[in-house]
Amino acid sequence: NIPLPPLPNIKTRYFNFTLIKLNYGLPINSQFSKPHIETIHIKKARSLINKLSTTKKMVLLVPFAHGEKLPIKMKLWQNLINYLNNSGYQVFVNSRFQFYNAINLYLPIELIIPFVENMALVISVRTGFVDLISSTKVKKIIIYKNKAEMNFWSIKEYRYASVKNEIIEITQNEFNKIYNMIKVLN
Repeated sequence: NIPLPPLPNIKTRYFNFTLIKLNYGLPINSQFSKPHIETIHIKKARSLINKLSTTKKMVLLVPFAHGEKLPIKMKLWQNLINYLNNSGYQVFVNSRFQFYNAINLYLPIELIIPFVENMALVISVRTGFVDLISSTKVKKIIIYKNKAEMNFWSIKEYRYASVKNEIIEITQNEFNKIYNMIKVLN
């Protein structure tokens, strides 16, 4: 794992995605598009939710990227889970690690979008998971390491993030602001 150099303080819309396209062997003129979800995966996600939850008020937490160290302390996530439970939410955590008072699961890629579309809110560190769910109409709170990372990787700047008003972006130093954001949702 080679660490990335410090990110320039520029907006994503100015970033040249040509290198990304070349890296993945995509044609230079290829366009991002909303993924097509097969009916079988929508049904599987709905069935999973029906088995696990008894409420319509559901939140999904994504506390870290697969294989990365936890950028935000477990205690902060656990306190947030407790707060959400006390506010009447059913809390899911997409993680291989176990969190108390939450339904811990690790979603296969084909179920991510249909599962997320049933949530009232998703709170996630900035990962590829966020790219996958960017086209959903679910409210999202995306947590970045710092302002430079937020400017560079802002999901609001992506053309395929069609519901920009459903996205709130903060830095990990602003984690405690999430509580007030949840109060506004209630």
